[in-house]
Amino acid sequence: MKALERFAVLFATAVGLAVAFVPTAGAMTVGSGPVTHVVRFATSDSIASPCDGSTVTTRGHDVVTTTTIRQHTAVTVANIQSADGYEFVEVGRARFDSVSSSYSVPTNVLWIDFADLAKSFHASFTEVVYVNSQNAATGATDYLNSIACGF
Repeated sequence: MKALERFAVLFATAVGLAVAFVPTAGAMTVGSGPVTHVVRFATSDSIASPCDGSTVTTRGHDVVTTTTIRQHTAVTVANIQSADGYEFVEVGRARFDSVSSSYSVPTNVLWIDFADLAKSFHASFTEVVYVNSQNAATGATDYLNSIACGF
């Protein structure tokens, strides 16, 4: 039961962080109102665990929110996946002073193995989010910065 309770706390924390990172329209309004796009992508990630070298593959959904006011853009990434006995949680956000065809967003990721918490690990990524002419996400690519065993 302790693993399930820990999952509930971690999940609530991850969702809370994701919600906290979503830009609020009122806080960013300058001149005309903001334009917000929320796009959801099916995802699958495979990575070698730094704890035991096994390949961990998870599947889920990436939610990318872009909010644009004039030339300013805020990008938020939230992703929750599961499989191979792991739960995967990714969150990140960044703000930009110009509109672009892509945005590099720093993200943090946890892989949690509730059957054996010692096999859990975390990583830092840069997620490059690609957008269309309306500044809505069309895809994303993750680039690993660091990875380590443990939380």
